Amino acid sequence: MLLKNFTRGLVRLSASPRPSPVSALRLLSSNPPDVNTARVEEVREAAHARLQGRKKFYKETGVKVLERIEPDAVDSPISSGVDGGSGGTRVGKSSPPESALPEKLYTVTLDGRAIKSPAKNPLAVPSLPLALTIANEWDYQVDYIEPDSMPLMKIASTAIDQVNAEPEYVRENCLRYLRNDTVCYWATDSEDDRLLKKNQEEKWKKLHEWIESEEGLGHKPAFTTGLTFFGGLPHPPELVEEAEARLERMDVWELTMMQSVTMEAKSFFIGLAVVEGALTAEEAIDASRVEEEFQIEQWGLVEGGHDMDQLNNGIQIRASVVFKDMLEAGVEGGEGGDDDDAGGGGG
Repeated sequence: MLLKNFTRGLVRLSASPRPSPVSALRLLSSNPPDVNTARVEEVREAAHARLQGRKKFYKETGVKVLERIEPDAVDSPISSGVDGGSGGTRVGKSSPPESALPEKLYTVTLDGRAIKSPAKNPLAVPSLPLALTIANEWDYQVDYIEPDSMPLMKIASTAIDQVNAEPEYVRENCLRYLRNDTVCYWATDSEDDRLLKKNQEEKWKKLHEWIESEEGLGHKPAFTTGLTFFGGLPHPPELVEEAEARLERMDVWELTMMQSVTMEAKSFFIGLAVVEGALTAEEAIDASRVEEEFQIEQWGLVEGGHDMDQLNNGIQIRASVVFKDMLEAGVEGGEGGDDDDAGGGGG
């Protein structure tokens, strides 16, 4: 009950930019920088399939302060090896020295035992509100565990296991979307495209104003009305340099959210605007789905297709914004209290 009441009061989709938390993951990851990310992803997907529909095996969820990596931490049930054993997750496994760990981190517990990420790294976050919200996802599981109903757990695990291991790969992946950004492809003024262009102007106006502002990237991006640029849109070099600099300044949490929104929206600009608080979740969703919603209006909704795309888009972007808010709520409000057990809930 504590978890439910606490997180209901905190979960909000705010557009106001706030200071970013200090990244702690580089001190916590068991995987060295040269870890095989493809292998980690293979383990994650196989383990996810194995967990899907598994009967709930715990009664109590909670959150506790994690001042050092606990040797008796329970493996997350998401982290089974691809061969059915545990060997598949031991990718470059090593433990950081205890003296290097931050003073206070938070981890989720199941029946009192801290859980690990899919790659068997400590599931530790630097914000009590975020840890409580992730614990709430576990608490809301009923008879069977459904990983797809725990988007914040997925984001945290991705940050710890993948983005922390290869941040440069993630930055380059995000920049690929800048080269052919969705919000730079405008409809023409023809009679057939007139309504679509009106929708684009309505949904993208705020975003483009922010991109060109000093708070944004300070330059007008290139755009096209149908031509495909195989080498990427000819954005001003200054805009590209500033985009690269923004990515470099992101900590691992922000970079994970950036990748999540960018890939879902197929837009670097939407991803950056969400991470920096320039767009709300709803504004980002609307901006990312202009053409799809136009097609639905014109030709109707295909059940099992359009509706699933709408659902997945909303979950991915809203989850990233809530993740951001929970991180920053912990930084702004202070974590409060020194109890080892920060909260708990019943199954």
